[in-house]
Amino acid sequence: MTDQPTPTPQPAYQPPQPSATSQAIKGLLGSLFDLSFKSFVTPKVIKFVFILQLIGLAIFTLAIIVTAFAAGAGAGILVLILSPLIYLIGVLVARIQLELIIVFFRIYETLNNRPT
Repeated sequence: MTDQPTPTPQPAYQPPQPSATSQAIKGLLGSLFDLSFKSFVTPKVIKFVFILQLIGLAIFTLAIIVTAFAAGAGAGILVLILSPLIYLIGVLVARIQLELIIVFFRIYETLNNRPT
């Protein structure tokens, strides 16, 4: 008697699935042109909006520093010292605003997905 391993069945052919990136793009474009407004764009682009706000805040903070130095060396040094605080407060305000938007969408989803 010989112990031979039993052959394992071969899986059936499965066509390649679309990547998560292509599904996200289709989902975004599909949501963007959804005239019935059944799917929302905001939760899909909120990260991108936050990055844009961070870049805008950085440019705004640099503009404040340049303007303060144009007004005088003392004002420029003071604003240069305070600029990280100005930037952090701006980031905090932007983050809170975007989180509030996401909370509204999550409330909507929770209310629509509860059992009747």
